[in-house]
Amino acid sequence: MVFMPVNWIRNIAFLFIIALTGLNGYSAQAEGNGLLIGETRLHLGLGLEGGYDTNVRYQPDKYAIPDSQMNIKPVLELKTPEKAVSFELGAGLNIIKYFGIDNEQTADNSTLNADADMNLTFNPKGQFRFIISDMFTRNNDPRSDAVGNFNRTSNSAGAAIEYIPSGGAFELNLGYKFYFDLFDKDTGLEYMDAIAHQPELKIKWKFFPKTAFVIDSSMDVRSYPNKKTVGNTVLENQDQMGIRATAGLMGLMTPRLSTTLKVGYGDTFSSKGDNYRSVIGRFELTYDFNLQSRASLGYSRDFQPASLYGYYGIDKVYAKLSYLFAGRLQLDLEGAFSYELFGKPLVDDANLKGNTDLVFEFNGSLEFMINRMLSAGISEKFLARNSDRRDILNEDISYTKSLSLVFIKFYY
Repeated sequence: MVFMPVNWIRNIAFLFIIALTGLNGYSAQAEGNGLLIGETRLHLGLGLEGGYDTNVRYQPDKYAIPDSQMNIKPVLELKTPEKAVSFELGAGLNIIKYFGIDNEQTADNSTLNADADMNLTFNPKGQFRFIISDMFTRNNDPRSDAVGNFNRTSNSAGAAIEYIPSGGAFELNLGYKFYFDLFDKDTGLEYMDAIAHQPELKIKWKFFPKTAFVIDSSMDVRSYPNKKTVGNTVLENQDQMGIRATAGLMGLMTPRLSTTLKVGYGDTFSSKGDNYRSVIGRFELTYDFNLQSRASLGYSRDFQPASLYGYYGIDKVYAKLSYLFAGRLQLDLEGAFSYELFGKPLVDDANLKGNTDLVFEFNGSLEFMINRMLSAGISEKFLARNSDRRDILNEDISYTKSLSLVFIKFYY
C-alpha cells in the first residue's frame, strides 16, 4: 500500500472542486450505443481525472517534485460494419494540467498528449484479407531516465495479408510496418531519433477447437540517422537488425484454465558493440472465474532497443486480476517485477556506467458502473526503478513515483 503525504490531503479538497472525470484508455466497461451515421457508428467519450503525483519528472527521490494533477481526455471511436470493406478509427487526447501547488516549476510541465490508431480491412469475412493500419502517438511526458519518454512523435504504418481457409483452423498473416520515433529539436535528443522497417510472419493452427499451435516471427531493422557531440563525447547509437522467433501453444487446458507457452530466440545483430543473443519467450496461466472475471500469472523474457546502450533485456514476472462484483463494481489489479540488463555503453564516457535496473510496477483501479454510459472510481499507479546506471552527467536515475487519481467517465 502506498501512503499519501500530508500535502496530498491538503490538496484533495481543491481536486474535488474540479469536475473529476477520466477515460482510462479504451478499457472502460461503460459503453453507449453511439451515433449511427448511415451504417457507421460513432462513439464519443469525454472525461476528467484528478489526483496527486509524487514525482512529476521521474527524478531521483531526493530531487522529486510532487504536484496535483488534472487530466482531460476526450476520445472517439468510429466503426463500420464488416462488409466488403471495414474501417475502425480510435483517437484520444490527454490534456495534462499541473497546478504548481507544491512547487510552481511543475506547472511548466502541463502538456498535451495524443494517440490515434486506424485499421482498414478489405474482404474482412473472406479467406484472403488485406489490412492497412496506422498507429500514431504524440508524447510529452517529462522524463529523466534513459529508458523513458521525452517530447517525441512516433508513428507505425503497415500493411498485412491474412489467409484463413474455410473452417478457420489455419491462419497465416504476413505483414510489414514502417516505424519512426522523432524527438523535438528543442529537447537536444536528436541523436535518439530512430527509423525502423518491421516485417513479420504469424502462423496459427487450431488442432483442437480452443487450442492452437502458433509461430510468431519478426524483424526490426533499425537505424539512427543523427549523432550529437557534447564536449569531447560523441553521442551516437548503433544500427541493428533485431530478430524474434517463437513457437508454442495457446488455448484451454480445462474449461476454466488456459495457457500461453511460447519459446524462441532473439538477437539484435548490432552494427557495433555487444549483442543480445538469448532465448526469449512467454509463459502465462489464466483462470476464468466467469465470463467477466479472470486472474493471470506469467513470466516473459524479451529485449528492446535502448539509446546509448544498444539494447536491454527484460525478464518480467507479473500477475493480473480482473473481477466484476454484482455486475457493477469492477476491480482491476496488476503487478510486475522486471530485471533489465543493458548492453555495454556505446559512448566512451566515464560517467555513463552500470547496466542493471530492477523495476517494480503496480496498477490498480476500482470502478463503479453507474449506468451503461457512466462510471466513476479511483486508481493508483506506482513505479519504482532501482538502477546502478548513471547518465552522462553522472546522475543517479533511480526513482519512485506514485499517481493517485479519482475519476468519473462517460462514453456514448
